[in-house]
Amino acid sequence: VPMPEPTPAPEATPADIELTVEELLSAYETGGTAADIKFASKILKVTGIVDRIEVKDILNIHYILLTNTEKNQLQSVRCVFNREYGPELTGLIMGQTVTVQGKYDGSIIDISMRNCVLIH
Repeated sequence: VPMPEPTPAPEATPADIELTVEELLSAYETGGTAADIKFASKILKVTGIVDRIEVKDILNIHYILLTNTEKNQLQSVRCVFNREYGPELTGLIMGQTVTVQGKYDGSIIDISMRNCVLIH
């Protein structure tokens, strides 16, 4: 049986698209499906404000919601992390501005990114 390939660290990949939460959300307001196609499978680097931090190791839930400065939009960006980032997420403060890089994963309720890492 061949050994499985080691998975490269997420931060090794440069982002395809850098933008703010605001720009990402307005791309959806104006573009809808076109925006979905544009971002599909892309690595996004998104800057926004921490609106919610959910870390529940037992349930393997590790995500933050990013919002824009206005905080009046209906959508936010859900950034899903792997378990080992839990301690880093719990160190975040609501309302702080952060940059997250991850793979675009669709926009059902919130715009979602997975395999995220915090960019410092």
